[in-house]
Amino acid sequence: MPVRHRLAVVLAALALAATACGSDGPSAEEKAERTHAVDVLVASGLSKDQASCMVDRLGADTVVEAANADVLADGEPYQQAAKACLQ
Repeated sequence: MPVRHRLAVVLAALALAATACGSDGPSAEEKAERTHAVDVLVASGLSKDQASCMVDRLGADTVVEAANADVLADGEPYQQAAKACLQ
């Protein structure tokens, strides 16, 4: 591979990496959904730290969209997250 071509590939990769790192984090809507998900789990009896851990593992959308907390808690993903978070 010619040196110029390698340099172009490296520069393109660096530009792509810089772009990916340049995001400002979660949007206000995503933050609000996460806060709501944590609140839902705290209301069901978890501590704030436990609820945050569960939301990090399950995703806020999963918690918020669950129509029934018992159904959510019976699922395998919840059980796996609980093993890590509820100790």
